[in-house]
Amino acid sequence: MIVSSIICEYNPFHKGHKYQIDSIRNTGVSHIIGIMSGHLMQRGDLSIFSKWTRTKTAIENGIDLMIEIPPEFSGCCAEIFSKASIYILENLGIVNQLCFGSEDGNIKNIIHGANISTNLKNNEMFKLNIKKGISYPSAISKTISDIYGENIAEIFNKPNNTLGIEYIKALNFYKSSIIPTTIKRKFVDHHQHYPIQEFASASFIRNSIITNGLDSIKNFIMENSYLEYIKSSNNIFNINNIENIILYKLKTSTPENFKYILDIDEGLENRIINIAKKSNSLKEFFINIKTKRYTLSRIRRIVFQLVLYMTKNQNLEQPKYIRILGANEKGIELIKIAKKTSSLPIFNSFAPIQKKFPKQSINTLNTSILFSMGCSSNFDISKEYQSMIRI
Repeated sequence: MIVSSIICEYNPFHKGHKYQIDSIRNTGVSHIIGIMSGHLMQRGDLSIFSKWTRTKTAIENGIDLMIEIPPEFSGCCAEIFSKASIYILENLGIVNQLCFGSEDGNIKNIIHGANISTNLKNNEMFKLNIKKGISYPSAISKTISDIYGENIAEIFNKPNNTLGIEYIKALNFYKSSIIPTTIKRKFVDHHQHYPIQEFASASFIRNSIITNGLDSIKNFIMENSYLEYIKSSNNIFNINNIENIILYKLKTSTPENFKYILDIDEGLENRIINIAKKSNSLKEFFINIKTKRYTLSRIRRIVFQLVLYMTKNQNLEQPKYIRILGANEKGIELIKIAKKTSSLPIFNSFAPIQKKFPKQSINTLNTSILFSMGCSSNFDISKEYQSMIRI
């Protein structure tokens, strides 16, 4: 038995994701585990479809077992997102390999990038670049370019490469025996604003759904996925539906409210509060808040952590449990084995998690409530308590 794993968001699932899963399966892997963000995304937004819809489409297209990344980790920077995901996979005790997509497609280059990145925070040149007021990713790229050359720096300038580097750093941190592998991303880039043949980026697909409806994306997704999205057409999340909630929270917050939020430093909370008070819309707020130093993704993560009352103490903890969102027959087989090998408790539903881990589970519940409020027709929050999907 060879068990591979994919850290994912599937926001939403499309043909590029199917290509990755099929490529992994063609290497002789017997089982594939997906570990997926629930309703809170790493880029600082909520998912366009519910985690249940995204789980079902993934399992129908090749994932055997789907595990949820709790929102206090899924809505964080790449380093925390990666560490939490790897921690869960490592503690399952059954995973042989991790496969991720990358623009580079060369695992040796990604591993080399991870080794370079590991000690970069203590580099004096890096610290100097940060002091100059450029963003964290830009400071990394510039420092590496100055030390190692532009060819090496280019590895760090692509979002999937960057995530892969963080995955490998996390594997090294936990001294994991899980073997990293990568598949070169083909057809379209991560944030590409136009499709190529039958392939489109997730961001293009999300924008098309919100702007032009589900029919506009039919060519870029699997037929079974399209049918599931049609069933969920009343539960499509749009941040504009909770705009007033977010603006109210921003406009009524004080510096004290930001004290325990991750990624707040050097008076950033004052800038956020001042710009929020002058903004009449979220779009206006996000346009005016972004600087060379503070990326939009970072600001968006801070905003959602504020609205959801998440603290950096929660973000910096380790996951305390494993929650199964769905499985097929092969996935059920994995669960039976993992219940003997896992060093973390495994749950198939939310109620026992809420009882045993009330402080952690509140983040999951609050995130699902916010997701529900942002849907065109309120998503049934009782689905949070349903047992895992079986296909």
